[in-house]
Amino acid sequence: MISRHKIFRIVFALLLVFLVASLGNSLIKEGREPLPEYVIEGENHYFVVKVIDGDTIDVDLNGVTERVRLAGIDAPELARDSNEAECLAEAATNFLQNLVSGREIILLPDSLQENRDQYGRLIRYVYLTDGNSINEALLSEGVVIAADYFEYDEKKYFNQLERDAKKRVSVHASDCTN
Repeated sequence: MISRHKIFRIVFALLLVFLVASLGNSLIKEGREPLPEYVIEGENHYFVVKVIDGDTIDVDLNGVTERVRLAGIDAPELARDSNEAECLAEAATNFLQNLVSGREIILLPDSLQENRDQYGRLIRYVYLTDGNSINEALLSEGVVIAADYFEYDEKKYFNQLERDAKKRVSVHASDCTN
């Protein structure tokens, strides 16, 4: 026969498991939903040809090289013409290169932005084929900031990622001034 103490421990353990499972589900709802399988397995896969800077890449779109601006983020500028590089510009560029150079990616548009920016670049969210967001990775690393000068689908979430990164990193892209 099982003692009351043992029954109590079993019931307590089951309640604890239930509580942890419930908490995990609520965290998933508050966090990011994974990319749907049909997107990961879809036809929107392309190869990165070149990383231009911390928020811009060249992508082979069916034999045509297109310049793509990562949606919702803003990276420090590299040195150009007579302007010096902003702090963390090299770090953002290198981080992006390590994530995507020569890799297959998924491009998804933003429903609130135009298809192209004023420079003719496609504006897209960029994902690895495993569903991980490159835009989010750059924000979480603290080498870019969330764009705040226009509306976009992920604005609230990206601002939260930026705030979280500021708490974790010693030098954040928002600390950079020229």
